[in-house]
Amino acid sequence: MNVAILLPLKEKYTKIGGGAVSILVNTHLQKSIYKKTTSVYGSKVSKPLDLKSFKPLDSNKNFFSNSSYVGSFKKKIILKMLF
Repeated sequence: MNVAILLPLKEKYTKIGGGAVSILVNTHLQKSIYKKTTSVYGSKVSKPLDLKSFKPLDSNKNFFSNSSYVGSFKKKIILKMLF
């Protein structure tokens, strides 16, 4: 089973500056039986909490709204399903 987790737009998946959602996801992922098949999607960061499971989303530098963020997530999921 493949699991995809989409973090909120302004959430940082980093050790320093990470929010409650990032901490919860990382803690849960360490103990999950699905940790090998789980991908965490979020905004690009330089040092993510987990390099293996984190997949950065492409951002439009001019305008990055919730709808474009979710659209970027959908594209990544569809590409992953195809290949």
